[in-house]
Amino acid sequence: MRKGFSGENECFVCGETISWEKVPDILPGQIAVYERPDVMADAFAVGRNEDETVKFEVSCICPKCRTKNKFYKDVKVK
Repeated sequence: MRKGFSGENECFVCGETISWEKVPDILPGQIAVYERPDVMADAFAVGRNEDETVKFEVSCICPKCRTKNKFYKDVKVK
């Protein structure tokens, strides 16, 4: 996905606020310039909603307790 998105969620284990970001993917031969976020997230599309947004499953690691957390976020992709 060429569009990045971000979110802020609470760690389920320690309660730390995690400000995560899914950086945009690039095509072969392209160069992307961005500031590396504190918490990088992996995102997987898991469905499409009735309002045409896409539901993503987001996985990231808490910077405080190092536990992997999983959140869901609806993103408008078009």
